[in-house]
Amino acid sequence: MKGADITSVIWATGYSFDFSMVRLPILDSDGFPIQKRGVTDFPGLYFVGMPWLHNAKSGILFGAAQDAAHIAAAINAGAPRRHQARPLAKHSPNPWRAGLEFAGRVTLITGGTSGIGAATARRLSELGAKVVITGRRLLEGRQLVDEIKRRGGCAAFLQADLSEPEQVRLIVPYTLETFGRLDFAFHNAATSGENALVGGSNGSKFRSRVQRER
Repeated sequence: MKGADITSVIWATGYSFDFSMVRLPILDSDGFPIQKRGVTDFPGLYFVGMPWLHNAKSGILFGAAQDAAHIAAAINAGAPRRHQARPLAKHSPNPWRAGLEFAGRVTLITGGTSGIGAATARRLSELGAKVVITGRRLLEGRQLVDEIKRRGGCAAFLQADLSEPEQVRLIVPYTLETFGRLDFAFHNAATSGENALVGGSNGSKFRSRVQRER
């Protein structure tokens, strides 16, 4: 990755029931976190995606959203206290630009022909990024690139199936050949697969979920 000049990667995982990294007295006698719908007594420490965190759906891949929304609300409720300690500037910058500057940067988005991936490609293009989109659907990919270009953006599409290693190997070289660099990578290609408890998902099932697009 360093050799390819990839400076930032966003990756969200959570398929192992292992809390050894939490060095706090937070676990009960059965090794389960002591919490109330994901919220613990330790500020800033939350859990989500575990079986029976709140109800039977909590450990299902599609059922964690409700618990995540509850935790987000809890975090937001505590925000005023944090702001009192370090008040925000009167005219705070756009949060998209506060920590990342996309103008002139090159972004790679896998699974970018529809949904979240396509929306991200559109938004980053509006912020001035050059966008490389990959996906299995050729027509949708070309249409999205044409749309971005009509709006004054810069984009390219490579048809690729991330379940095929030989196709995966083409993506970064294509990006470098097209735009000469790669600054950000958004790995969005995935499939929901079978409904399963997050804590009980093994590495093979996890790889299958992240390597295949809808």
